[in-house]
Amino acid sequence: MSKHQDAPRPEALYLRILHARIQTGNIRVPAFQRGFVWEEKQILEVLESVYRGFPIGSLLLWRVGKKELKVDRSDDLPLPELEEHYPTSYILDGLQRLTTLYAAFHENGDRRFQLMFDLREEQFISIASSDDILESGIRLFDIFDPRAMLGAQKRLLELNDGATLIDASLRLQAAFQNYILPTVTIDGREVEEVVEIFERVNSTGTKLSTVDFMRAVTWSDDFDLTTEIDNMSMAAQDLGFEVPDETFVKLLGIGAGLAPTSESLIGLKAMSATDLQKAQTAAANGLEQALKLLLTEKILCYDYVPYEGQLLVVVAAFLEEPSLSARYQQQLISWLRQTSLVESLRGKPDHYVQRAINSTITALRSNEDIPIVRMSLSAEDLMERRFTVRKAVSAALVTFFAHNTPRDLKTGAIIETEIFMRNFESSHFGVVLTRDSVSMALGKDMSSARVLANTFIVTDESRSSLAHNPKEVLNKATKDALDSQFVSQAALDALNSGDNINFLKERADCLLKGLAAFTS
Repeated sequence: MSKHQDAPRPEALYLRILHARIQTGNIRVPAFQRGFVWEEKQILEVLESVYRGFPIGSLLLWRVGKKELKVDRSDDLPLPELEEHYPTSYILDGLQRLTTLYAAFHENGDRRFQLMFDLREEQFISIASSDDILESGIRLFDIFDPRAMLGAQKRLLELNDGATLIDASLRLQAAFQNYILPTVTIDGREVEEVVEIFERVNSTGTKLSTVDFMRAVTWSDDFDLTTEIDNMSMAAQDLGFEVPDETFVKLLGIGAGLAPTSESLIGLKAMSATDLQKAQTAAANGLEQALKLLLTEKILCYDYVPYEGQLLVVVAAFLEEPSLSARYQQQLISWLRQTSLVESLRGKPDHYVQRAINSTITALRSNEDIPIVRMSLSAEDLMERRFTVRKAVSAALVTFFAHNTPRDLKTGAIIETEIFMRNFESSHFGVVLTRDSVSMALGKDMSSARVLANTFIVTDESRSSLAHNPKEVLNKATKDALDSQFVSQAALDALNSGDNINFLKERADCLLKGLAAFTS
């Protein structure tokens, strides 16, 4: 069957038409939207944009003929609560804007929307109550209510500048009555396709994900994905890891025996609350074991896990075999190291990650070794590639340093792993050669001095000294400190003689030898 279907339908709708659709239940808020979260400043800013005729973006709606998602009935959403009927349209993107542009004009008792417009100053302001009216002001609640508008204008006409204020009130009314908001409606699509559309939509520059959709399609009285994600997140944070919500959804899918892909995760929709809870419990246990394995690898935060797929594979291994042997735990560690060094998951889709999961599980079931792509870094790679925080090769190199117990080049004291592995920040790393020296040595213009072979673990004490007089620091450093940071005598001799290219080569060679043993 052809994948082609009619494109989403664009429309330009007046605010009063959108208001009517909300009041009749023709536009519904799905539960995943989590209510209204805008602050006063954001509310006033969008109202000012409409008043001035500025575009505020479009709305994305999904028209359905039957119940597909749980409808939000939270108390903090200032929209009418109506019985559900179908067909209707779920609002997928633009809830905060649409809520503002409805609640600001329909009295609902919500103090966030006790608003008025000062006709003299031409500005929107918040008021304490609907009765707290400025002399030159008009309540926004009155703009779409003809009788209330006439009463407000009668009051204004009694003022000295009443005629001018009446004209201003008419301009205000016209600005909102004539404002057209673009909407895009997805029609005749299955949940799987809507999830894909939802993933690809950008709202004010922020990529949307499937997490909220999964919250909606798996919700029941006995299973709330929001609560389960929060529980998993807190457990991970207790171990020092800030894991994204989307990853938890994929872990739930893996716990349910599904692939971590959008089209596969939709299968969660058909599962019972009991089965979802079993999958969640399994995923949570697998995640705990995986994170504890990372801690043994001296990885103390998620910044040093450059690919989400790495965590998914390790969790899947523990789900397959909760009592994973020391042999396979070591193989997983080697796989993690190699995967980062060769960047084998870079830019790879979730389908590729699923293949890695399958090959790992196959190895476990057949008692064979886990497939590992061996290191292919060269000395030239270490000399020319930039050290970049939170990137795969750099993360692997720092983890390698952590296992070698680095010492401070100035004081000789051991640099505690907790200092630089708890967060991956540039302040933990310094250089010996300047950018100009690196550029001259390599014969090309380098954007930074921080190439892999020129990067060292530093402390507050040594960072400044290295920057001002690196030769003195290295010449006074103890042998233990030099060895711990992979500075050979040959590299030191090259540095002292001004032979910067050989300094980089010697240190790169020294690092490569250590990395070969580290990843074996």
